[in-house]
Formats: sequence, structure tokens, C-alpha cells
Amino acid sequence: MQNTKSTVIVWLFLALALPEMALAKINLQSPYVGISVGVRQNGFHPMEGDNAFKSRQPVGELFIGLEEIFPNLNLEISIEKILDREKQFTLNNGDILCGYPVGSPTGSMNIGTKMKFFSAGIDLIYKIKPTDCENFSLLFGPGIKTAKVNLSARNIDRGTEFLNSTKGNTKTLFKFSGGYEYMVANNCGLRCLVAWENTSALQVTGFDLGGNKRTAHLKNTISYKLGMLFKF
Repeated sequence: MQNTKSTVIVWLFLALALPEMALAKINLQSPYVGISVGVRQNGFHPMEGDNAFKSRQPVGELFIGLEEIFPNLNLEISIEKILDREKQFTLNNGDILCGYPVGSPTGSMNIGTKMKFFSAGIDLIYKIKPTDCENFSLLFGPGIKTAKVNLSARNIDRGTEFLNSTKGNTKTLFKFSGGYEYMVANNCGLRCLVAWENTSALQVTGFDLGGNKRTAHLKNTISYKLGMLFKF
């Protein structure tokens, strides 16, 4: 409940503050759009199945932004989704999966697990040109995003779902990113970003098909992305 209130407050502040900024000195003449691909470094706490889900997953991102809303400062809105590839492995009797020991009559179970992650957010990106080269810039800055994660697992041998109702609430996360940008043409550029996010705030809860309660807390996440942007 407390996190829900903080989420509402943050987004309400943005809804009120951004229009005021736009009416002040924001330059609306330099919009840009782009796409990024990369890898997210995910993880869970050891007692909640740290090795049960893929630790590295491909991610795609779409973004749209405004350049120089203030000197050297960009405003950017983005959506991000991981490619939820399945991890297949053997889970032994007594191993932990989402906070609960697994029980199996055969002593082991071949399972496949997936994690779905979707987020949308706003970033403030500060640009620094360390040299006289107009095509090269360093990028860094904070941001916030709303994210949700869902977990699922299936029994490969039986072809049945083992865990299909473990879902997380939508929460506001804070992030910080850094990287660089290189303009290969006047209206086309490449950029590389590394981002840290406090995904440890995402708690996933639910029940398996046996009625056992399952919980999981993500660790904080680092992502690496390479993207292309187009300016108008």
C-alpha cells in the first residue's frame, strides 16, 4: 500500500511538473526516436531460487525524447521488455523454488521456467562533450520507471504447469544510467548505455498448483544496451 502511494505521488508530480517545464524554456524543436537491444543481468535471492531462472536475458527498448530541454539536458520516455526465454534444468527434491522446497515422488523434476518483465519510464539524460568532436557525447542521469515481473514454471516430463500464478505488483523503480553517444550523420547516431535499477523493490507472490505460497524478491539489476537513434 505504501509503495502504491509513492507511485501515485511520483507520477502525479511528473504530470504537474512537466507541463510547467514545457511552458517555460523547453526546446521542442529537437525530438528523436530510437531502439535499443541488450542484455539484462537478473537474479533472485538464494533461498528463493537464484538459479531457477535465467540470469541473463535479451531485452528490447523503444524510446522517444527531446534534446536540450535545458542546456545539455535531454528528456526521454521509454518502454522495455525482455525476451522471456525458457530455462530447462533438473530440480531435485528439497530444492528451493520461489521460497518453498520442491517435493517430488521421484526425487527430481525436469522443469522449464520463464520470467516476464515489462517496464515504462522517464529519464533525464545529461550530455557532456569532453572534446571538440561534435559527434561524441558522454551520457548519464537518473530516471524512474514502472515495472512488473511475472514468473512461471512447467513440469517438462508431465507436460503440466507447475507454477503459473506467481505475479508481481506494478511498482515504481529508480534507475541511473551512463554511457556515450556517437553521431554517424547529422540525424543518425549510435549509443551505448549501462543502467542500474533497484529491482529489489519488486516482490513476486502467488501459489503453485499444490496450493503452496510462493514468494521471490529480485536483486538489483544491471542492463547493457546498444541503440540507434534518429533526430528530426
